[in-house]
Amino acid sequence: GFVQDGSGLLQRLDSAYAAIRKSIGQNRISKLRMKQRDVARPLSDYSGTVFEILVLGPCAEAGYLKEIEPQAGTSANRADGLINVDGTRLLIEATVTTEGRPLTSTGTFDPEEGADKVCRKIVNKADQLKEAKEPIILFLSPYYTTFGFEAKVGIDRAFKNPNCRAVVGVVLADEYRANRLKVAWNSSHGARTVPEEVKIRLGKMYGLRHLDMTNLWSD
Repeated sequence: GFVQDGSGLLQRLDSAYAAIRKSIGQNRISKLRMKQRDVARPLSDYSGTVFEILVLGPCAEAGYLKEIEPQAGTSANRADGLINVDGTRLLIEATVTTEGRPLTSTGTFDPEEGADKVCRKIVNKADQLKEAKEPIILFLSPYYTTFGFEAKVGIDRAFKNPNCRAVVGVVLADEYRANRLKVAWNSSHGARTVPEEVKIRLGKMYGLRHLDMTNLWSD
């Protein structure tokens, strides 16, 4: 059966991959299989593929996953997955940040720099998928030195950016293994919306906890 939590990474990865293959078919999963097997790729790319599979796996098991690497509108850019939850179509994008962070002259990290890095990642992804008709849920695994409050400030800034109105939610993961997922839904003025029932279904499926966006400078 499908394995999500409480198991080793390889077992979870195999289970998620099998669910995706069963959901969309062997032929349509060929690109994902090639990325998974290409051990010559940089580790940063490989961890991104692992994260993508672990994010899409639960959707596939639940019967929500309809397509992988769907085209974003008429552009050449593609998201990682297209899901349909009770008639609501959503694009899923999963990304891992691997770029390091510079230290300040005092040997510490600059919180503003950390928040801006998260914000830029979200804005860039929104720009890549701007021609898509469907709202976007972004799963983000920030660089491991990113503190919780930096991520929240970055998400808040991105949500206030008019170019991010299609990003209906950001799900934060502790790392590329997609553990301890926390969600922030975009309630900014003009942002696209998702029915509450869909949020509840996704929340239960992923075991999502809510980020406290009312107190940004706290973990």
